[in-house]
Amino acid sequence: MIQAIKDCDVIKLNSVLNNRGSYSRKELNFCFFSAAQSGGVECLKCLLTCNNLDLNVSNSSGKTALMLSAENGHADIISALLSDGRCKVDKRNENSGQIALHFAVKSNNFECSKRLLEAGANMSVKDFEGNTPLLLLSHQRMPNLALMKLLTGCCINAQNNQGQTALHLTSFRAIGAELLLASGADANLQDSSGNTPLHIASIEGLDAIVICLITYNCNVNISNIYGKLALHYLAMKGHDACIEAISKVGGDLNLTDKDNKSPLVYSI
Repeated sequence: MIQAIKDCDVIKLNSVLNNRGSYSRKELNFCFFSAAQSGGVECLKCLLTCNNLDLNVSNSSGKTALMLSAENGHADIISALLSDGRCKVDKRNENSGQIALHFAVKSNNFECSKRLLEAGANMSVKDFEGNTPLLLLSHQRMPNLALMKLLTGCCINAQNNQGQTALHLTSFRAIGAELLLASGADANLQDSSGNTPLHIASIEGLDAIVICLITYNCNVNISNIYGKLALHYLAMKGHDACIEAISKVGGDLNLTDKDNKSPLVYSI
């Protein structure tokens, strides 16, 4: 059976499956995972005819066949699995708490994510680190913006275990931040360190993001756990244009942090 999967030999695979005594449950599961991971849709469809096949069984990494197909970008496999009726779209990975949608999003794959969502995948599910699929996507260096837009329909302000929202995580990419803000992201939520997205953008010296957040009327006078405003960090880095822009919308240049220093002191 394993060789038939490797060779994508549907005729040989059917012959083996018709002789139930010629393979073990362990071998059947291995072939099932292999077909899902490699994208062998015709072989996988043959395997689905087995009444004793558990579509929701996990491998040693806690991944189901649906997760493997999502992770490897096999949209046709996803459709075949979900059309069977036995496949649980929101089955959690035992090790990470992630569902198949998390795996599709981590692969930045729009089509796989779309098919999972059409089948009822819950985009608000958090993994063991508190990340929704949108949070995982926002953390990527080059997130698929069409996919990001698809995921903004629910829990856009969900926070992970560190208190970070999608806007915190995408504060390194102006176009992603703009999309989230336009979709209703709250620019004033604070993470576990008290940082807003404006703090993150200021700490990283990302002027375009700072201006974008100001344009969407974020609160510029929120202090983090160190008593620092975004202005404190901008002053440290000498980002005068951003300091001026924040000052024009009410930024307090005289507010002191826990070291009793104002942004003006840091700018000297």
